[in-house]
Amino acid sequence: MARRRRGRFSKLNEKLRGVGGVPSGTGETSEYFKYLTGQKKLTIPNAIDGVAREIYDVAVIPFAISPSGTTAANRYKTGMTAYSYNGLIGRTGNLDLIDFGIYRIESGEQVNDNYYPALLRASYTKSGATTNSNKVSGITGKSYSYTPRRTFSFPVGRTVSVYDAETGTAETVIGEVDELDVVKTLVSWLKAGKKDTDTATISEDQKAVSIAYEPEKYAAARSNEAAPTSAISGVTVN
Repeated sequence: MARRRRGRFSKLNEKLRGVGGVPSGTGETSEYFKYLTGQKKLTIPNAIDGVAREIYDVAVIPFAISPSGTTAANRYKTGMTAYSYNGLIGRTGNLDLIDFGIYRIESGEQVNDNYYPALLRASYTKSGATTNSNKVSGITGKSYSYTPRRTFSFPVGRTVSVYDAETGTAETVIGEVDELDVVKTLVSWLKAGKKDTDTATISEDQKAVSIAYEPEKYAAARSNEAAPTSAISGVTVN
């Protein structure tokens, strides 16, 4: 599910406010102002196409509930792009859906629009990519070193494929699996491109070069939307 992104340009916005919102001369603040006001357009050379952005339903077992098992009734639907699904299958070494606690849709899964699963965003070097040491930012005009990467967002739920974060022992009971257990194990595996028990040789493009994590957010499903007072049922509250 979609989430609000944090302030990507907070430092630039702060500098812009410091000069009254309209900079003079040259420099990154002036270039950023041109970007904000449409005087320059940002080109995204590493963009993915529309088909890859299509979202498909998958399911996970949330950490905020106490599951009685792993059946569909214990799972909550969430979304995953075709791009990230194929990234999980093709770029994460020998890791599979169940290692992330991801299930394919059956029937009977819970639906809650206020549920946001824990997410791991793993970035990988784009296959066959070379580093450009003098790439110019389309926003600030400054030069920087750039290596094309591919980033995938993986929803995360309860799974017994992982280890306890404190003891290091293998998890065996789904109801005892914590968010930290899953995240800590997966971060280690994603960086290595394989599970710790795997002795296979893994190519460098299957090892995550950076990983970001967003914790699970969960709110109970609402049974009724807000309505005019006249439409709300009267009840005794004595």
